[in-house]
Amino acid sequence: DGWALAGRFAARMLPAIFRPDDPVLSVRLAPEHQQALEKLLVRLPVEVFTADDSLGWVYQFWQAKRKNEVNASGKKIGADEVAAVTQLFTERYMVLFLLHNTLGAWWAGRVLGARSQLARTARSEEELRRACSLPGFTWTYLRFVRAEEGGSWRPAAGTFEGWPECTAGMTVLDPCCGSGHFLVEAFSILVPMRMAEEGLSVREACDAVLRDNLFGLEIDERCTQIAAFNLALAAWSYPEAGGY
Repeated sequence: DGWALAGRFAARMLPAIFRPDDPVLSVRLAPEHQQALEKLLVRLPVEVFTADDSLGWVYQFWQAKRKNEVNASGKKIGADEVAAVTQLFTERYMVLFLLHNTLGAWWAGRVLGARSQLARTARSEEELRRACSLPGFTWTYLRFVRAEEGGSWRPAAGTFEGWPECTAGMTVLDPCCGSGHFLVEAFSILVPMRMAEEGLSVREACDAVLRDNLFGLEIDERCTQIAAFNLALAAWSYPEAGGY
C-alpha cells in the first residue's frame, strides 16, 4: 500500500507530527470508501501538493462547515468555537508586505545608517531596495519615504531602533500562527540575514534560525502540527541547504 508506506516514512521524518499511535489511524474504512478517497487524491492537480500555501487553504476549507454552523447559530462564540470562526488564511502578498516593512525596514535602516551617502543620493525606492537586498532575496514590498526634496531616504515604517542589533538576537513570535505562513516567510528572510551577518553556510543558517528566531502559538493543536511541518519543509527545500 503506497499510502501506508508514505505514512511510515512521514512518521520517521517527523514523529511529533505524523504520529503512528494517533487514534485516528486505528479507524479502518470500508474498502470502497478508501478507494473513493484515494481516487479523489489522485485526481488533484500536482500544483495542489507543490504550492507553498496549500496546507493553509486546505485547513481553512476543512473548517468552513464548522465555521458556518457557529455563525448560523447566533450564539456567543466561546473557547470551543473560536478556532473554527477565526482561522482565516492570510494571502502571501499580505504576509510579505508586513514582513518586508518590519524585518525589511529594520535591515534597511542598518544598511542606510552605514551608507549615509546612499540615503542622500538614491534616485528611487527601487534603487534602495536593490542596495538593501540579501543573497537570493529582494525586498519587493519594502517602502521608503523622503522627508523633503533632496533629503535623506528612510524606510516608511521606521527603523525599529528598540530591536536587537543583530539578527541572532531577533525573536519572531506569531501568536496566532495557524499553518505557519508568517513563520515560513520569516524563515526565508532570516536565513540570508544570518548568512550575511555571521558568515554561516546555508545549512548552518537554517538550523540557527529554527533554533533561535522563530516561535508560534496556536489554540488549535492541529495547526501547530501543520506549522511545524511547513517550517521543516521550508528548511529541507531551501536552496543548497542539503535537504532532509
